[in-house]
Amino acid sequence: MEKPGSEEKIPGDYIVRKHGSSPIGTTLFVILRLLDLPLQYALLTQKLGAYILQLLRTRAVTPQITRTTVLDLTPYQLAVFAMAMGTTIKHIFWVLYISQLEMPVAAAVMIPTFNTVFNSVNSLLSICVLTSGYTPAYDDKSIFLSPTFAIGVLLYIAGMLLETISELQRKQFKGNPANKGKPYSGGLFAWASHINYGGFAVCRFGYGLVCAGWAWATVVVAWLGFDFGARAAPVLEEYCYKKYGDAYSKAVEKTRYKLIPGIY
Repeated sequence: MEKPGSEEKIPGDYIVRKHGSSPIGTTLFVILRLLDLPLQYALLTQKLGAYILQLLRTRAVTPQITRTTVLDLTPYQLAVFAMAMGTTIKHIFWVLYISQLEMPVAAAVMIPTFNTVFNSVNSLLSICVLTSGYTPAYDDKSIFLSPTFAIGVLLYIAGMLLETISELQRKQFKGNPANKGKPYSGGLFAWASHINYGGFAVCRFGYGLVCAGWAWATVVVAWLGFDFGARAAPVLEEYCYKKYGDAYSKAVEKTRYKLIPGIY
């Protein structure tokens, strides 16, 4: 069983599971996540995005796009930028309030880098969609009538809520001294033992769906599902088995699904 304040590092895990503060790592994490926003804006306005796409030898980006007065973006681009902003706000809220673990410098660099790369690919793909000539509705407010767009936004919001609410429920449970040394399997975690991971995957699926359609969104959720199922979830379970022993085994037995209720 793990002693309070002890450090636990499981092979394949990106985070040292040790409770405590880490001002340097946390500050670096927040700065890097905030820097993602001006990058996504530069990509979406097509100044930087068009240059990168031309380097990649894609079709030329058509500059004649009707823009709004809000940040000089089209309604569609504004929605994509809002999704990038939502993931940034959620991450900062997580590291400053929800997470009780130390944030090593390596993790503080790796996690924001992964998200920035993912967001950047989404932004570039959204430019290709916007200028493809096959989706003229994406050039004006009628984009909000697109079923694919609507489904993507709903899944993005649903995934964000699943991830955030489940982690808040767990934090509240852990904050009660009476629950010290007990694993948490209530609230949304009663639906799936790693429902916060599932919520993240659903959120990213919706994000990818809005930016580039079903094929790209399927690739995203398949990769995340494999990573969570083959690496992240087993790593966390090994940690929890060592920390909680039989109590965790009994909690897991009561939960039928791992990531997404009704699916896996």
